[in-house]
Amino acid sequence: FKMKQEDVFELEERISSLRSELVSYGQEIMQHLTSLYTNKLPADKHFDLKQSDNPFNVLKILRQEVTDILEESKLKTEFFHKFGKDVEECSTLLTILTQVSKAGEKLLECESLVSQCKLSEACRIIFEVDDLLKLLPNSHTEIGGGFVCSILRKENKMIKCRLISKLRRLLHECIQFEYGRICVNKQLSGMLRSEDTIIEDPIYLSTIWECIVQLSRLDEFIDDILKCLWKFLIQPLWKEKKAQSPTSTTTSNRVEFIFENIAREQSVYITQESSSSDGQSKTTVDEKKLQSSSLGPCRMPLPSILECLGQIFSFLWSEILCGNEKVANAIGAQISSSNSSYSIVNLLIEATSALIPKIEADIPSFKASLEQPFKDFEEKLQLFLFADESQSSKLQKQQQNNQLSLSSYLVDLVARYAEIRRRETLERARELVLSDYHNTMVAGGDALDDELSSAGDIGDSKALLDQSGTFAMQKLKFETCQVSLAACRLLKLVHEVMKQACSSASAKVANILFQSARDCLEIFLAIVPLRFSDVINTVPRMGAVYYNDCLYIAHNSTLLTHRYRHELGKVDEVLQHTAGFVDFIPRFRSTGDQVMTSHLE
Repeated sequence: FKMKQEDVFELEERISSLRSELVSYGQEIMQHLTSLYTNKLPADKHFDLKQSDNPFNVLKILRQEVTDILEESKLKTEFFHKFGKDVEECSTLLTILTQVSKAGEKLLECESLVSQCKLSEACRIIFEVDDLLKLLPNSHTEIGGGFVCSILRKENKMIKCRLISKLRRLLHECIQFEYGRICVNKQLSGMLRSEDTIIEDPIYLSTIWECIVQLSRLDEFIDDILKCLWKFLIQPLWKEKKAQSPTSTTTSNRVEFIFENIAREQSVYITQESSSSDGQSKTTVDEKKLQSSSLGPCRMPLPSILECLGQIFSFLWSEILCGNEKVANAIGAQISSSNSSYSIVNLLIEATSALIPKIEADIPSFKASLEQPFKDFEEKLQLFLFADESQSSKLQKQQQNNQLSLSSYLVDLVARYAEIRRRETLERARELVLSDYHNTMVAGGDALDDELSSAGDIGDSKALLDQSGTFAMQKLKFETCQVSLAACRLLKLVHEVMKQACSSASAKVANILFQSARDCLEIFLAIVPLRFSDVINTVPRMGAVYYNDCLYIAHNSTLLTHRYRHELGKVDEVLQHTAGFVDFIPRFRSTGDQVMTSHLE
C-alpha cells in the first residue's frame, strides 16, 4: 500500500490541527478550573458539567474524532513511521484529557454524595478517584503535566477531609457521653442536629465505623472514644467506694448505659460548682490527668471494679462498636499496651501492686481471691484483642506488641512482691542516709541491740567522743562510741530485710531481699561521703563520727554474715555458701581510715 502525496499532506495537516486542538482544549480546561479557584466561586460551581461553556462537554465528540484519525494513521505504515511521535503524543494527550474528565465527574458525584450523607457510596467514589489520579501525570512529566492535575488532587483531598469531618460529627451524634452515662443511637434518621439538615435514608452506626475503617483514620476516632470513656466513666468509677451495677435500657434504635450513683453525684457536684462560680465557668476535670493511665489508688475492691469494667467493655463491643472487629482490635491495642495513655490493663496492674500484702504468707490467699475475677475480665477483654484470629496467634501478637496480661502478672505475684519490697527498702535506705548526719547516738557494737533512744547532740555528756577510746575492734569486740543515727537506723533496716529473706518460702524472693540488704550498704558508701563531704572533711568531730560509722558498719557486717547465713541456706542451699557481708569490711575500713588520716595530718 502506497499513499498519494496529497493524502499525506491532508493527513499531516489533520494530525497537526488535531494536536493543536487537543493542546488548546487542555489549556482551556486548565484556565477554567484555575478561574474557579482563584475567583473563589461557590463550591457548587466546581466541575459543573451542566455549563455549556465547560470544555468537558466537548470531549466526547473530540475523543471520537481523535480515535478515528489515530486508527487511520496507524494503518498507513509509511505515514506512521514519519509522524509516529506526533501521533503518540496526541494519543497520550487524549488519554490524559479522558482521565481528567472522568476524575472531574467522579469528584462532582462524590461531593454530592457527601452532602446527602450517603457515606458508603462516597467512600467508594473516593477510592475510584484515587485510582484515576494515580494515572494522571505529575509536574515532572513532559506531556500533559500541569496545574489542572494538581487542582484535581487538591480537590480530592478537600472532599476527603469534608467526608472525615462529617463522619466525626455523625459519630458524636450517635455516641453521646455524660458522667456515668453512655447513650448510643444505632440509627440516625430525619433531622440531624449536627448537619442541620433532614436526611431521607437512615444512617447506621455500623456504616459509619465501616467508612472510618476504609478511610484508614481509626487512630484519631479511637482516641476520641477512649478519652471520653476515661473521662466520663472510668475515672469517676475509680474514685467510688461502693460497688454498683450499671443498668442498660433499650428503646427502638437507642441504647442507654448508666451508673446511676455516678450520674447523680456528678449532677449535684456540677450544680454546686455552677452556683459557687458566680456565673463564671469552671473546669471540673483536670485534662492533664486524662493523658495518664494512673488514677491513683482504687477505692473500690478489685473484684468489684473488675466486674464493672467488664460490663463497660462488653457494652463498648456490642453497642458502640457494633461488633466491628477491626475497630475492636485498634481499641484492644490501646487498652492493653504498656505504652498507651489509656491502658486499662496497666491501670489494673498498678492497682493490684498497691494492694499486694506486706507479709509474704498472705500472698497465696490474696492471689486466690483475684484469679477468677481476672480470668472473667480477660475473657471480655479478648473481644478487643485480635478478635478474628486464633488464641495462639493472639498470645504471640500480645508479646510482639508489648501488651500486658493480667494472668501472667498474677502468676508471678511472688516476684512482684519481692520487687516492691526491694523498691521500698532502697527508698527507705536512701531516705535514711540523706537525713541530718550530725544527729548521733551511743553504739555498743550490735546494731540489733543498740537503742536509738541513746541519741544526743554532739557534746552531750551521754555521748562524748572521748568514750570511743582507741576505736578498736578486737575479736568481735566493739568499743562503745558515738555513731550517727543514720548508720544505726540503716543497719536495723538491713536486719529487718534479712529476717524477711530468711522467713521467705521462695528462693527467688530470698535472693532479691538479700541483694536489697547489700544494696543498702552500697547506698551508704555512694551517698554519705559525697553528700556530707563538707562537714566530714572539714569538721574534726564529724570526721570522727564518720570514722566510727565505718568501723561500726564493718563490725556489723561480720555479725550479719554469721547470724543469717545458716537461715538463708534453709531457703536456698546456694546462699549458705555465698551469702554474706564480709566483703564490705575492707571497703568501709579503708574509707574511714582515709578520712581520719586526713584530719590527723
